[in-house]
Amino acid sequence: MRTAIAAAFLVAPLASAQVVGLSIHADRPVLMPGESALVTVTATFPEAYYALAGARFDFRFDDGDLDPRAAWNDYRALPPFDGPQTPPELTEVGIFGNVLGQLNFPPAMIYADPTNPVDVWEVTFTAPLGAGGGYRVDMLTDTHLYDVYIERESSTSIRITDLVTEGEASIFVVPAPASAAVLALGLSATRRRRERPARPQFTAARASVKAARASVKATRASVKAARTPVKAARSSVKAARTSVKATRTSVKAARTSVKAARTPVKATRTSVKAARRTVIAVLGPGTGPGSPCGPIRRMCGPTEPAEGRGPYRNMRTPPARHSPVGRTLGKTMIRTTLAALASTAAVLATTTASHAQMPGEVVIEIDQPVLAPGESTTVRLWAGFDSTRDYAVAGVVTSLLADSGGVDVSAAWSDVSLVHPMAGPGTTIGTPDAGGYAGIIAGQINFPVSGGTADPSDPIAFWEATFTAPTDASAFAVDLSTRTDRFDVYIERDSSRAEPRLDGLTEGAGRITIVPAPASGLVLALGLAAMRRRR
Repeated sequence: MRTAIAAAFLVAPLASAQVVGLSIHADRPVLMPGESALVTVTATFPEAYYALAGARFDFRFDDGDLDPRAAWNDYRALPPFDGPQTPPELTEVGIFGNVLGQLNFPPAMIYADPTNPVDVWEVTFTAPLGAGGGYRVDMLTDTHLYDVYIERESSTSIRITDLVTEGEASIFVVPAPASAAVLALGLSATRRRRERPARPQFTAARASVKAARASVKATRASVKAARTPVKAARSSVKAARTSVKATRTSVKAARTSVKAARTPVKATRTSVKAARRTVIAVLGPGTGPGSPCGPIRRMCGPTEPAEGRGPYRNMRTPPARHSPVGRTLGKTMIRTTLAALASTAAVLATTTASHAQMPGEVVIEIDQPVLAPGESTTVRLWAGFDSTRDYAVAGVVTSLLADSGGVDVSAAWSDVSLVHPMAGPGTTIGTPDAGGYAGIIAGQINFPVSGGTADPSDPIAFWEATFTAPTDASAFAVDLSTRTDRFDVYIERDSSRAEPRLDGLTEGAGRITIVPAPASGLVLALGLAAMRRRR
């Protein structure tokens, strides 16, 4: 009989293997007390799709009054669906909150397993020794989410929960042979005892025992009913904690965005101060852009007529710093500095005002665009998108190009790295190429099935490096630009679906200007003036 029951339950999974959804299979559908069975959940999806993306389901069972911790053990998701997830909860009626999923991220050469059908989850059931035999354990799946990947070369997934058929199966627990013999002997002895005259004291005792058992059963039912609101309260507290955690994450992201926005403003102010110091050091106090005395021709303060002719006729003493060499050097440094500041202001204006109106853009941020030989600055790449349309940046494949006018700057780069969280699986900082970096791959994962969502910051930094101006070079400029081959975004928070935004993408541009140090320029001007006087 045991063999016949096993054969009947082995046929059921085979008959339902082609149905879309989950199915349950027990390797031993008939057990005796103390024996165990491995229960496996298998997922099947339509052949028109590439692979199973993920699922969330509850595994329910009806095993009478068995202790679930003694009967159900070692429940887990099977590879490759065993990524980071919230542990499921074992209760008296099932194992709830089972989450499983796998990643398909072609930009990083990560592909999902397309096996169909595929085993995704398993649990071990053990028939307790003290529970006797002659009962049945019913099992059922309750699916909440069921996602599939559309094709191999895309991380886009769709939800087909409405097509899912739930899996169900049963395990029979029968008495052991020795137990059956003891049961037969006990029934025979009971039959013999029934032939004797009934004893009133035994009848009353049996009635009391029966009443006590009924009371115990009622108490168990009351305890079970009392546990239901407690469980609901725990779920509410858990949901409230999740909401608080999400709020804290949003506040933290907002603070990070504000801090990132302050950084370029601070860098611009520092550059303006440095430019002013340079002008004052070369031309003297009271000169420079914005001075009421003008940048070259006069000094501040009252003037007295002086004898002689020439450009210094309105000054008390013709200082050496107003020589033609000083004027030429001052004009050159002012123009270079103001041009660099204008370039920085244009980049910042583009970053803050127009990136949200474009389908996508790459921005080059330079902390200090004007350098003296030997000084360093940080160059950072940002990815921006239309946050009113899409949720977050998925991945960027780009190259940083450098045009230095023939000057070798290949050794000027150091501390090259990807910026978290855009340093996901399969990403790379790129390789040095003609003074820049080629083949930069950055990306982040949005996989809500397993509880992991992408950072929606707009823009979001993904690459940075330190540029150090050569110490043995004269004044020159390095024009930086990007050439992007792929730019993908996630369209919504609750889906791993990504779409390209390469059409209409705005590439990044920036300039690093290397000028002689202010002290060196002043010494050069004074030295040339002294040589002219000696001549």
